[in-house]
Amino acid sequence: MADAPWDHIEHVAACQLLERFGAEVTRLHRPSFFVLRWAGPRQAPHVEPVPGAAGLLGVSVGEPWDAVAVVASGRFRSLDQGSEPPAEVRSGLGGGLQIACVVSRSGVVGWRLVLPDGSTYAPVPEEGFMLDVLHRALGLATTPPPAGPARLLLYLWVTEIVTLGRFYPARFDWSATLALNPAAEADPLLPVEEAEREVLLSNATTRWDVLRRLAAMATPESSTPEATTEESHLPPPALCDWMDEGMFARWVLDRLPSTSDITAAARPHLTPAAWRRFHHLAHRMEQPLEQAGPPA
Repeated sequence: MADAPWDHIEHVAACQLLERFGAEVTRLHRPSFFVLRWAGPRQAPHVEPVPGAAGLLGVSVGEPWDAVAVVASGRFRSLDQGSEPPAEVRSGLGGGLQIACVVSRSGVVGWRLVLPDGSTYAPVPEEGFMLDVLHRALGLATTPPPAGPARLLLYLWVTEIVTLGRFYPARFDWSATLALNPAAEADPLLPVEEAEREVLLSNATTRWDVLRRLAAMATPESSTPEATTEESHLPPPALCDWMDEGMFARWVLDRLPSTSDITAAARPHLTPAAWRRFHHLAHRMEQPLEQAGPPA
């Protein structure tokens, strides 16, 4: 987190928005989004609310708007369960926070966070879903992906195993399991060791933006932001096209099951020997190619 730029118009606008809309947002328990147009010096910006439950998700904001914003309520949560939160934020662990965030076309972030006791917390977050939405609404880049796509590639592989496994009473051996991986299915006659190398090489070289573009070309039953559900691990195609790779990666990683849960789903469909090889290769997929080690 970085300290808030106190002298920027974006920070002033965040303070004004929180003062005007903070109480209402807290009462409604849902965020409100806004578009802003700067007025003259020392004048409050012109503000209009964004209608609809999706807010700015999937929306591209053009001229004459100079900035976009969100006002929300919430609570702090610790991403590291083993660490004690800073003393100044402990009052926000139970809820009662009020937050306003403004992003302008220049990429400057204005931030205002008020704790339940009325004090403020100055550091500005560097990434997060709301920041991603505001940046993409203006066509700005988000922060890079937090990790590679190994877990998504593993999930897609296991999806193939589980889907076909429902129609076959016999369990798959290791050769058949490898042939279901998209990286090896082009040549099902590859020797096992070569097929494993193809899987690891594809895992190491596939980029999030390639996966995002492929997801954007899918044909869904519905591609509106409102159609997105918690059960969906990928955004609707229209949203994939609107996102950049950083936002797409965070969306997917936040929704995917853990690696252990993904691999466990494949186990009922594999022979014991195939399961051991699969479990080992899945672990290697999470490591850099040079550290993946030899086959099992």
